Amino acid sequence: MESIPKNSVLEFHPDTLQYIRKQYDLDERKINESIDILEEWMKKQEHFVKKSFPREYLERMLVHNKGSVEKCKRKLDRLCTLRTLLPEFFQNINARDIKQDVSYDHLLPKMTPDYCRVEVFKLRDSKYNLQDIKQHLNLFVLISDYLQVYDYCNGVIYFGDWRDANPIEYAMSVNFSDFRKALDIAFEGYSMRIRAIHLLTGSKALDAFVALFKQVVSPKIGSRIMTHKSMETVYQHIPKDILPAEYGGTAKPIIELHENIINGLADEEFIKYRQSINEARTDENYRPKDIFNEYMGMPGTFRNLTVD
Repeated sequence: MESIPKNSVLEFHPDTLQYIRKQYDLDERKINESIDILEEWMKKQEHFVKKSFPREYLERMLVHNKGSVEKCKRKLDRLCTLRTLLPEFFQNINARDIKQDVSYDHLLPKMTPDYCRVEVFKLRDSKYNLQDIKQHLNLFVLISDYLQVYDYCNGVIYFGDWRDANPIEYAMSVNFSDFRKALDIAFEGYSMRIRAIHLLTGSKALDAFVALFKQVVSPKIGSRIMTHKSMETVYQHIPKDILPAEYGGTAKPIIELHENIINGLADEEFIKYRQSINEARTDENYRPKDIFNEYMGMPGTFRNLTVD
């Protein structure tokens, strides 16, 4: 990859490609050698239904895994396995067909000064139900897939605005098994490097939700969850100028940014990509017996999520 292609949703600093590669001691030669190794390795994986991926896809996975080929192998195997075990999260659906009653999810176009991407969740004041939240989790997985394909960043910062929402009602409505699986796909499958999770609320009730959240993530991710009572403390972690207009920033209003990511997810190019990539599953009948699969045989059970 000589340059990062232009994207209708994401913007990049002019030197993003060079900066990110330097972070992990990667250059064009090392990247191509690493991808060659991954391509040869995939050909030998009898349990892989799909044995080839675009080289740009593999480069981004290499970046997400700090240049480690061995980590990439594990993540590729894990993601293919998750597609097999959890097909309900990998349906070939159009984002416009997903109900948007839970949250206005969007990606901030501009990166942070340290080349991180910010994903924002503006929880809505509505009556939650199990099906609506399940669709919201599907949207979360779709956005994670979009980042895997198009972004080139130094990690992801999540910002959730809960001021209009009822955390207790959300916690009572969500199926935490589904919640945990969606996080596992994003963090362990797509290798999202979690820099921080910022939650804005005026209610102490969110503490109960955070306590439940911490039960399904590793202590390392749990330590990166921060709650805020006002935007003033959020600005200490996320630059004000890159935030939406509602938060005092220069980005477009939340509704427009939400529509922007939905347009990106509904774009014909992304839909075709997802139809193709969703074939990348496993046939466990062909998995070598000496290779332990931490997911098979344990339906509904996932170990604590970890993060580099």
